[in-house]
Amino acid sequence: MQTTKSTNEFKDRAGRSWSIKVDLGVLRAVKESHGIDLQRVATDPRVLEVIDDHCALAEILGIILAAQLELAGVTSEDFESALDGEALLAATLAIVRAIRDFLPATHAKLVTQLHKTMVVEMRKASERMDRLCSSSKMDELVDAKMKEFDDRLDAFLAEDNV
Repeated sequence: MQTTKSTNEFKDRAGRSWSIKVDLGVLRAVKESHGIDLQRVATDPRVLEVIDDHCALAEILGIILAAQLELAGVTSEDFESALDGEALLAATLAIVRAIRDFLPATHAKLVTQLHKTMVVEMRKASERMDRLCSSSKMDELVDAKMKEFDDRLDAFLAEDNV
């Protein structure tokens, strides 16, 4: 029988540390509020969709961290304002680790593999974005889209629609 709670930390943009703990109360609250079972993080694509939805993820973090937020005197709005991309990524990984730690060993292996895959894929995506942003392709894409927009706007204005 597992009697300890999982603890994983991340920092928000304001530098505050938050500790993710997954227990039955958290699982129940998230299931009631969002209709998903976090225990199925490795098998239910809806869990990954919610984690990928930054607004839903912020709401779930608010549920998980409710007592900590209250103790720190941080409102939901202030907390959400301090969640940038880096904080959300760190929080997502902390949630997955906390779920892995909560589950029995037989299920935890699957979640561990998911966690490793998520980290690898996130690094690959970050590297691709870095390459794209540092290449001339990004400038070319932006210039082409801006020209397309300008042409469409000129055509619209030429039709006396305004």
